[in-house]
This record gives sequence, structure tokens and C-alpha cells, in this order.
Amino acid sequence: MIFAGYDGFREVRQIPDKCIAFVEFETDDHAAYALNDIKHSAAIEVLDPDTGEKVRPRITFGKNRR
Repeated sequence: MIFAGYDGFREVRQIPDKCIAFVEFETDDHAAYALNDIKHSAAIEVLDPDTGEKVRPRITFGKNRR
């Protein structure tokens, strides 16, 4: 839901056991814009599954496996 409103959004693949997700965009530029915008937004918080507390998600570029 956090990423769906950004241009170039394709999909989210979640790995619940590790509490991580991979978000795919059409281009690196689309991903960079969303990443920068979300990192600077004070309103983005999610619930920590272990504690139930609101936390800011850690969002980074993944490693390219090409």
C-alpha cells in the first residue's frame, strides 16, 4: 500500500518469515523517486510484528542479481 501510488510500481513480494519485502518498479529512476519520497515522509509507519509498536520501515535498494 505504501508504494502502490508511485509511478512505475509493479509488485511487492513479501517474505513474512524474515519480515522483509521486495518492491519492484519499472525503472531504477521510479524506484529512486519512491525511496527518496518515502524516506523523507514523517507519516510512514508500520507495526512491528514482534512488539506491535509503530516503527518507521527501513527501506533500501536491493542488490542487483543480474
